[in-house]
Amino acid sequence: ESSKSKGCGTMAQALAKEIRAEQDDQDHDLSGYGASAISDLMAAAFKDPIVSPKMLRISFTVGGGKKVRQKYGDDMPKYCRDALRAIGFEEDRGACAVMECAGMYKYQHNTDTDLKYVHVFPRVDTAAAAAQAAAGEEEEEEEVKIGGMKLDELPPEHLCTIVSIETFGRLVAAQCPSFSQKRALLKALKDMSAKFASFEERMTKMQALSPEEDELYNSAQCLPEKVGDLEKQLEGMIGGGHLTRSEMDNMIRDFSEKVLQVEEAITKGMEAGKQVMSDVTWHARGQYHVTKGMEAGRQVMSGVM
Repeated sequence: ESSKSKGCGTMAQALAKEIRAEQDDQDHDLSGYGASAISDLMAAAFKDPIVSPKMLRISFTVGGGKKVRQKYGDDMPKYCRDALRAIGFEEDRGACAVMECAGMYKYQHNTDTDLKYVHVFPRVDTAAAAAQAAAGEEEEEEEVKIGGMKLDELPPEHLCTIVSIETFGRLVAAQCPSFSQKRALLKALKDMSAKFASFEERMTKMQALSPEEDELYNSAQCLPEKVGDLEKQLEGMIGGGHLTRSEMDNMIRDFSEKVLQVEEAITKGMEAGKQVMSDVTWHARGQYHVTKGMEAGRQVMSGVM
C-alpha cells in the first residue's frame, strides 16, 4: 500500500510539472489516481499562479459510463472538488477560459462521449510571462555572431576556422569523408589563410579592419595546423589508394597542368636571366633569375594539393 501511494505521488508531481510547463489548453486522464494523489496534484499544479500569457483550460477526465467506470471510481469528482477548494478555487458552472474566471473550476458530464470532466481555470501570471518573452527576445538579439553571421549561417570554411582543433577533426571525419571533399575544404582554408595574411598586412600598415573582419580574425583557432592536418590526410589517401576513379583522373589532369605551369615558369626565369646578363655579371645574374624561376615553379606545385 505504501509503495503504491509513493508511486501515485511521484506520478502526480510529474503531471503537475507538465501542466505548469505547458502554456496551452490541456486534457489529462486521472484513471488510477486516488484521493491523496489528486490532492497532491491539484496543490502542486494550481496553488501558485502559472506563468502564461493567457488564460488556460486544464481538463481532467474523472469518470464515465459503464464501459470506463471501473477505471475511475464514483468519488473521483468529489476528490477533485475537495482538493481545489482546499487551495482556494471556487466552482462555477458557467466558467470558461477568460481572465475573469481565474481560480475557478467546473464539473461536466459529456453525454455524447459518456465521460465526466473537471475543467480547471488556473490563476495565471501574465506579467511574468511578458517579462520572460522580453528576456528571450533580448537574448536572441545578443546571439553570438562571427564575421557578422550567426553560427548556424557560417560557411564551412568559416566554421572550420573558428572551432577547436579537436572539433575540426570530428567535423572533417563526419562531413568530408571523401578525397574531393577534403581537397575542396583544404583549398577553402588556404584561401582563408591568405585572407588572414592580408588582414595582418593591413594591420602592420595601421589600417583598421572592419568589425566583421576583426571578429573573424580574433575567433580563428590553429588555422595553420588545420591546413597541415588536411594535407597529411590527403597524402595518406593518395598513398593508400583511397581515391575513386574520377578523383584519380582529376588529380592527374591537375598535376599535368601544374607541370606545364612549372615548365613555363622555369623557361621564363631562364629567359629573364639571359636578357639581363652582362659580360661582368653573366653568372650571378643568370643564376639569380633561374633561382627565381625555380621558386615560382615550386609555388605553382604547392597548389596541386
